[in-house]
Amino acid sequence: MAFEIGIDLGTTFSVIAVNGKVQLSDEYGDGTYLEECDVTVIPTPDGDLTFPSVIIDAADSERGWLFGHEAMAEALEGRAPIMFSKRKIGTSEKFILASGEVTAKDVARELLRHLKSCAEQALGEPVTRAAITHPAYFDRASVEETRLAAVEAGFHEDGVVMLMEPVAAALSFSRADDRDPLRILTYDLGGGTFDVTFLERREGVIQVLGFDGDHLMGGYNFDRELAHWIRLQVEARGRPVAIDETTEDGRGRIARLLQLAEGIKVKLATAKDDEVKVNVRSHDILIDADGRPIQVNERLTRPEFVALIQPHLDKAIECCRRTLDKAGAKPEELDEVVLVGGSSYGPWVAASIKEAFPTAEAKLFAPDLCVGAGAAVYAKLTFPPRAASDEAIVEVEAPDITPLDVISVSGTVARTDGQDPSQLQVSLRSGSAELGPNEVVNGRFYFPDIELNLDGPTEFVLSVRDEDGRTVVEHSFTSTYSPDDAQAAEIDTVLPRPLFVETAAGLVRLAEEGKVLPAVCEAEYQAQHQLQSLDLNLFQEGERVGQIIIESDGATIPAKSKIQLNVRVSARNEITASAEIASPEGEAVPVKCVQVVYRIPEIPSQEELQQWLQDLYVRFDQKVAGNPFLAGELGPPAVRLLEAAAKLMSQQPVERPEVLAVLKLLDNLLDPPDDPMNPSRFQILEEICKIRMFADMKLSGLRRVQSGSEDNGEKDESLAAKIKECEEQLAILETLQHAAPQVHQLRDRRSWAKIGHSLSEVFHRINETEYESAQQVKEAALRDVQREQRRLTQQLDAIARRGDGERWESAAAEMMQQLKALENDVAALDAELSMDQIRDEIMMLLSKRLDPLRNQIDGLGVAV
Repeated sequence: MAFEIGIDLGTTFSVIAVNGKVQLSDEYGDGTYLEECDVTVIPTPDGDLTFPSVIIDAADSERGWLFGHEAMAEALEGRAPIMFSKRKIGTSEKFILASGEVTAKDVARELLRHLKSCAEQALGEPVTRAAITHPAYFDRASVEETRLAAVEAGFHEDGVVMLMEPVAAALSFSRADDRDPLRILTYDLGGGTFDVTFLERREGVIQVLGFDGDHLMGGYNFDRELAHWIRLQVEARGRPVAIDETTEDGRGRIARLLQLAEGIKVKLATAKDDEVKVNVRSHDILIDADGRPIQVNERLTRPEFVALIQPHLDKAIECCRRTLDKAGAKPEELDEVVLVGGSSYGPWVAASIKEAFPTAEAKLFAPDLCVGAGAAVYAKLTFPPRAASDEAIVEVEAPDITPLDVISVSGTVARTDGQDPSQLQVSLRSGSAELGPNEVVNGRFYFPDIELNLDGPTEFVLSVRDEDGRTVVEHSFTSTYSPDDAQAAEIDTVLPRPLFVETAAGLVRLAEEGKVLPAVCEAEYQAQHQLQSLDLNLFQEGERVGQIIIESDGATIPAKSKIQLNVRVSARNEITASAEIASPEGEAVPVKCVQVVYRIPEIPSQEELQQWLQDLYVRFDQKVAGNPFLAGELGPPAVRLLEAAAKLMSQQPVERPEVLAVLKLLDNLLDPPDDPMNPSRFQILEEICKIRMFADMKLSGLRRVQSGSEDNGEKDESLAAKIKECEEQLAILETLQHAAPQVHQLRDRRSWAKIGHSLSEVFHRINETEYESAQQVKEAALRDVQREQRRLTQQLDAIARRGDGERWESAAAEMMQQLKALENDVAALDAELSMDQIRDEIMMLLSKRLDPLRNQIDGLGVAV
């Protein structure tokens, strides 16, 4: 019997599983049967359920490598094993070993080869087919490199299927929970990645309705926060730590420090209550600049640890909220929040979910094993059963369990020598009845309308015979009629992130996020110039991930040629493409080939990242600090990103992909270097800010005039109409501001131009309610300042009434002094200036000086 396996290729630990209750070989040891999932977990040769995803080169080892605990033990000898490599697959980053440099793809290949070897020892036969999991938010290059690593490890090219980890988790959970309909949110916090997915099972079909996540966040981040805290505690006592991560000794010390942090994290997770202090001790991991050991002797409680990792927990909750929004679901509609991934054991995870979603029930479900178990289930669903001999291979497509009492049986036959299988014949026997022999046509066979037993499994034997009537291969299987069995489930695989192709008109969407696979996407383009080949940039969301390269067969592609592109995303989430080209005269241009090539992003060095960060500090000061219109919009998020990047650069090891991700966000926030849009994103943003400030000032002034008129018993209908017009235009402005980022990301030039035109129209409509003179503009601004003076006085009076006035008198006096100075500066403005000039001057004064004072007045009387 040929087995197909499921592999959870994890950041910190990996799992191998096989569908069904399987007896492993006596020489290997017993597997662990998960009855609720009907899956057998294959242990390590030492009997552990999980394989540490750790590797190190070893010249004296038979294969040149040590794996798992053996590799981890090398850190105690001063060496640096490769850990957490999965986070860097799909990038150019290298790991340094004594024998040379390797990429994360190289590491994945060796880990998968080791897992494949263990599975073959356990099952007693070759294993060539596997479902291998990956984070839903892996980019295309990361998924493709993992798949290629599996092929290089010895799995057949058509025997590798990639599966998103949260989908695998849902598959195993749905076997254990037979509710239908069932709506779950899988919260998959692994060692180095995080995924969240909203899934629904209805009438046996599982659909994925929403995704989110961060492939650079997991339990490893928690360990690094704790390791950084240990270092800061030591340095606060006057002992600077000096670990050089460019040396093997330094990398080994960092590995041991992370192992220490992980052990403390586990103790904190299992502590009986929040008051327990866990000892943090080591005597020879950290060293100072002179190489002398630094003793660590600290204590830490669970709440103190949670405070260190709170930003990561908050980010995970934001991912959950976005997932529910994408799915159009509410927390109270969830049947379960399923916690999977080894890092979800910590009680802080369930607590953060409970706080964010009080009505949702969070449930741990075999966190270490369920992704691997789901992969085994998916492998069984995806790969047809296979039997092989020295002469032929047969794959049978028939349901294991079905609600139908009549089925068809089909499949493929191939000769192992590569010869045409059309001379072979296939027979199907059930009990005493035999169907066939049927011919093999184009490598396939088909038996329709086969009745099943109504009271138990129907057993079949499929035989393949050659032209002499000799049986060359046989395969036995069963199919069970079960009309009420909810476990006869299907799963719709979907696209986790949207795909776009870049054209002269902008990004053209090929497929939406969540599109059910397989999917065929067609688009028509026109060549702008005469070309030998056409390269179309492929984008995943706003990130360029590869190219679709269309090569003509010798002839040039004339300018204005029409290109019909057909892109297919298979059920296995693999992308292929084809194209037809017609010249302007309508003649076909021969196409040689269409390739989909993925881009492996370069990861800058630590020194380059540090310089980039310094440059961004300078650009931030120049762009934001010098422009009050942008300060309110960009200042807070830019400061958060700058602080995050600086913190990441101070931690050891410096995780360059994480730093790069933050710096790219900051770079795009401040100033996209090659903004193809005109006007630029910044120009549009600045215009929105100016119009909003102008409208707010106008609306404030009009309302005060209206209030004064009503106090005098008058009612000005034209004034009410002006106020209504301003409010309506502000609502339009909010809509435009919400739409602008997505339009810019898609590089939709036509829609971008419409936004620019609409902004001009909004400003014009608001401007129609203009004051009659510059003096009126000044008076409106003065009323704004005077209103804040009155509010400050009222605030201080309220504080005094509760007996705390003395404490705040000095601060209030300083604020009042600043308000008086601002009032004088507004009054001193030249009323002879043009309307545009006086409006710009006043908006500058109010944004730089009045807005901060408003915030200070709001905070008066508040100690923290």
